[in-house]
Amino acid sequence: MQTRRVFADYIVLLVVGSPAQDDPKPLIEAMGFGRVEAVGRVEQVAELIRQLRPRLVVAAGGLAPQSGLELLVQARQDEAGAEVPFLIVGQPADLEPGGLAEKVTEAGLASLAAGPLDQDRLAEAIVGLLDPLIDQDQEESYGLVAQAARRASRGQKEEAAELYRQAVGLYDSNVSAWLELGSLLSELDRDEEAEMAYVKALEVNSYSLKTYIQLARLYEKRQDTEQAIDVLRQAQAIAKVIEASGRAKSKISFFLGQVELRLTRLAEATESFQQAIQDNPDDAQLRTAIGDAYAEKGYYAQSEPHYQAALEINPDLAHVLNRLAIAYRRQQKYDKALNLYARARVRHPEDDHLLFNMARTHYQAGQPAQAKALLKEALAIRPGFKEARQLLGKLESNTRLVSLDEVE
Repeated sequence: MQTRRVFADYIVLLVVGSPAQDDPKPLIEAMGFGRVEAVGRVEQVAELIRQLRPRLVVAAGGLAPQSGLELLVQARQDEAGAEVPFLIVGQPADLEPGGLAEKVTEAGLASLAAGPLDQDRLAEAIVGLLDPLIDQDQEESYGLVAQAARRASRGQKEEAAELYRQAVGLYDSNVSAWLELGSLLSELDRDEEAEMAYVKALEVNSYSLKTYIQLARLYEKRQDTEQAIDVLRQAQAIAKVIEASGRAKSKISFFLGQVELRLTRLAEATESFQQAIQDNPDDAQLRTAIGDAYAEKGYYAQSEPHYQAALEINPDLAHVLNRLAIAYRRQQKYDKALNLYARARVRHPEDDHLLFNMARTHYQAGQPAQAKALLKEALAIRPGFKEARQLLGKLESNTRLVSLDEVE
């Protein structure tokens, strides 16, 4: 089957006036087009051409009383449809001299293919129509991007970066190439060049949320925290304009909260986290991540409600029970911590890390006997558990414990 890499950027409008015996949509999608929009009412076609700006219109099946040719003529009368390629699927008789095929061809940027069409014949017809219109530099650029991705996957980062440079040299509107180039350069610690790649990607597409996020991560890596915050606030504004999904908006707000928390701007971070929750309220992973963000900075009281919310969404998250218990222990709420550990142990009785953390809590609560018993259980599961053996040795020798962190 013939196809082209640039088809990934193309929108195809498929017009089927009534249910066709052989639905061509799967055949068209198999050619790698970015989007195939099917419409069954011919009166909608002109408006959809104006809205979608398709790179191809395919008219197939049951268009009577309005033929594919009439549809083509109507489209050509509108500025938006004047130069959109049309492929009309007709009958073998349409190919005869003086038939419909000749009239379709006379309309320009249009052809007729006789059905029924299989995958290869449809692909041949579409490629034959579109090939003269394809920017060959763009097609070659996309090929270089594919080569670069393979090199990068093998760890050949310098070679991959050079291929990405060649790709954008051929076709500088290739946003994905600019993004991948920026990412590779950042990994190679060539941050100024990476920044230039991301800025170029935004010049090509100022609505690319992925670019804003990667640029913010670059600034954060360089410890240009204020710049990272500024870029993320731009991303928030863009997300509203393009009506991004709640999940996408939530991701941006969460990242912004993380950065603000690193600057100990607790009020601003809390506001950003709340916005993330508002955009994606039922995501247990998000609530856990917010809890972790607070806990990592020592804000254990602030982490509590987020861990609790995650457990309300999914009570089976044993790792969240463990983290909430740690937050309680850090605040000397030993009874609450032990209750949570007990809940987690019911689900994971063989978790040696969990047993260790329970022992740690019993020790701090002034219950050394319970701590010893749990440590022995943990060591029976994993004899090489260094931290558990160290704590047990201190308890058995009555040595005062100075410092030992939880194990997660």
